[in-house]
Amino acid sequence: MISIIIPTLNEERYLPRLLDSINNQDFKDYELIISDAGSIDNTLEIAKEYNARVVKGGIPSIGRNEGAKVSNNSLLIFIDADVILPNNFLRKSIEEFNKKNLDLAVPYFNTDNDKLVFRMFFRNANFYKKVMQYTRFPDGTGQFVIIKKDVFNELKGFKSYHVAEDTDLFWRAARKKYKIGTISTKINSSTRRLEKIGVFWTLFVWGLIGIAMFIGLIHKDGVQNFFLKLYGGWRKIV
Repeated sequence: MISIIIPTLNEERYLPRLLDSINNQDFKDYELIISDAGSIDNTLEIAKEYNARVVKGGIPSIGRNEGAKVSNNSLLIFIDADVILPNNFLRKSIEEFNKKNLDLAVPYFNTDNDKLVFRMFFRNANFYKKVMQYTRFPDGTGQFVIIKKDVFNELKGFKSYHVAEDTDLFWRAARKKYKIGTISTKINSSTRRLEKIGVFWTLFVWGLIGIAMFIGLIHKDGVQNFFLKLYGGWRKIV
C-alpha cells in the first residue's frame, strides 16, 4: 500500500534505529526503498539485512526522486535516516491522512533530547506547522513527508536543490490547490543538525532561506551554494 523511501549517505549509526522502528510497526503493508548516495560505511549492508531495495541516490532531493521512480504503491513516505517512528505511527498516520482526505502532509515532531533549547525548538516548529498549513506557504520539512504518488508525479517531484527542496515542494503544491495538512502523531526527530550548527544559527539561516524563496531566488546555483556554506556543509551528509 505504501512505499517508504529513505535517502542515505553513510548512515550506519542512525539507519538501524529507524529500520527497527519501522519493523516494529503494527502496519506491515509497505515496501522499503533505500536511495543511497555512495556510502562507504555499512549502510548498504544494513539495508540488505532489513530486506530493503537499494537504488542509486544522490543529494536528498535526488535520492527521494529516484526512490519514487521505482516505487510500486500509490502512497509515498519519505523519511530521513535519523528519524525514529513511535509504535503504531504508520497506521495512525495513514488513517488520519485518509480521513482528512489529504494530498500531502508532514507530522509534528518530538525529541528525546532533554536540553530545553531543543525541546523549545521543536515545540515552536510544531506551532509553525499548525499555523502555516492553512496558508500558501506551508511547512514542508523533509524529515517525514507523506504524499500521494500521483500528486508527487504531477508536481514532478522534488527540485534538485541542496536546500529548501522540501519546502519548495509544499509551496508548489499549495499554489496548485492540493490539500495539505499535518499528522497529529509525532515522530522522534534527531537533533544532530542542531547540535552541529546551533539552534540560533539554524533559525537565522532558515529565515534567510524563506526570504530567498519568497522573492524567487532559491533556485539559483549561487544562492544554493551560499546557503550550503552557511550550513557548514552538513547538508552533504544527509
